[in-house]
Amino acid sequence: MKVLDITLFYPPQAGGAVTTTMEFIKALVALGHEVHVLAPAEGENIDSLKLKKINYKKPLDHTVHRVKLPRKYKKWTVSFVYFFYAYKYLKKTKFDAILAHFHFNTSIGWTAFLLSKLFKCKLYVRIHDLYEPITWKQKLFYSVNRIPLKYSTKILTINQVSKDFLIAKNYAPITSIEVIPNGVSGIEYNKDIMKSKNKVCFLGTISANRGFNLLIPVVKEIKKKLDNIEVHLIGEGPGIEAIKEIIQKDIELNGNIFIYGALEREHALNIVAEMDVCLGLLGRDNSNEYQLLIKLIESIHLGIPWVSVSTKGVNEFHGQTDSGLIVPEKVEHIADAIVKLLNDEQLYQNKVENGIRNRNQFNWNEISLKLDALLQNGGIS
Repeated sequence: MKVLDITLFYPPQAGGAVTTTMEFIKALVALGHEVHVLAPAEGENIDSLKLKKINYKKPLDHTVHRVKLPRKYKKWTVSFVYFFYAYKYLKKTKFDAILAHFHFNTSIGWTAFLLSKLFKCKLYVRIHDLYEPITWKQKLFYSVNRIPLKYSTKILTINQVSKDFLIAKNYAPITSIEVIPNGVSGIEYNKDIMKSKNKVCFLGTISANRGFNLLIPVVKEIKKKLDNIEVHLIGEGPGIEAIKEIIQKDIELNGNIFIYGALEREHALNIVAEMDVCLGLLGRDNSNEYQLLIKLIESIHLGIPWVSVSTKGVNEFHGQTDSGLIVPEKVEHIADAIVKLLNDEQLYQNKVENGIRNRNQFNWNEISLKLDALLQNGGIS
């Protein structure tokens, strides 16, 4: 099957959206499909987070067509630019299906929708994030973006709470929606790695909507009970400079917080594998309520328990794996949960074993079977 995969998130950008997109593409290729990817030019930073570029291996298993965007683009113009780039390729070669990696705050779904109608292809929409629209702009985007969903062959959501949201809001027919969770491949648990029981890690975008205003207070609270705590931050984002500035000024935190910046994924996971606890979210807002965090999926594959504040997405993941601790969005509760995992060996091992036992539902070796049936048959019986 020949698939045109349209995405706004692709290396050398970093972040969870890039990782989940790349894992999905790898799964399609592993199933034997011929995949062509339409992605931003390497100098573009579509998500406005000003993330640094990472080194990455050029793909040998799929074709990438790079889209050069106008210097001063608006979100709605991206759809038109992508459309004209894709139109050139679709005129030259026939595709069986178009797949859009769709974020509700973008108009990329419209690109795929118009192309699928013009060239009579099946349309699959992979929804990565949802949120309750609050501002009038968000409400307008949601209203407009309902149309591509209603006319797609299938909508692929990342979890049940996302599916329930779409149904409750009447954004798409219930028969069109399938749950295909985020997953990983090729990550193995190494039980021989020695754990120091003082290392905590966060992997991902460092920004306010993930609660990083609480990070410094959490570290100081942990230090009251565990002075040699180490918090390792792997990633970039708007909050990183503020954290660096605080560390430089606060001598009390010397030797407690380590910042790596954005790293190539294999390198980052090698560091994460040596950690004792992984952090999910320290804070919640309407942008992350339904997310299925790839960092938590990676952590259970590596045999590492996690701590996160409660969201609908995190709660569902916890119910499926029982591999971490969910806490209120308060400094004392977050710090206490981390210390509890580090000090309670029985609890720690219980969470490790639960994650290992339940991880296959988030492994592409398992997920691919359902995905392939969907692509080949246009649905799942």
